[in-house]
Amino acid sequence: MAHIIRLASAQDAASIARVHVTAWQESYSGLLPQAMIAEHDVASRTAMWSSILNSPRVPHVSVALEDDEVRGFVACRAQGDAHLRTMGFEGEISALYLVRRSKGRGIGRALFREACAALKAAGHEGVALWVLEANQPARGFYEAMGGRPVALREEDGLTEVAYGWDA
Repeated sequence: MAHIIRLASAQDAASIARVHVTAWQESYSGLLPQAMIAEHDVASRTAMWSSILNSPRVPHVSVALEDDEVRGFVACRAQGDAHLRTMGFEGEISALYLVRRSKGRGIGRALFREACAALKAAGHEGVALWVLEANQPARGFYEAMGGRPVALREEDGLTEVAYGWDA
């Protein structure tokens, strides 16, 4: 199956929300408390993504389509973490999610490359993102994409690792 990566529009909010919720359920079961996963429902995520995509200061958001259905998305922006900015990571991938049935086909890599290109085009040198320390599949993906651990933080009882890519 071929996939298409394109810039997201406000009309994609509900589709992005469905992917976001599904990917959370598939990826974080056993890693996060079930109550935290359950807080992420399609209605609240649709409202969140609708607000983001309708904002005049919208970050860069792209979607991956397979069979005309959104199966993944990536969002990126200027780095929100001051410490990572001082380390030279001016860009941030704030979300990269893909439903399980679409993994292993190059879609995640294509979304990642799309975000890096968008950040570079916006003048952001170096890219970093945060991932749960316990999320070994995601960490393996980011390492395969050339990322290296650059920072660690504890937030809400969870440990996260920042992966970085130099400019």
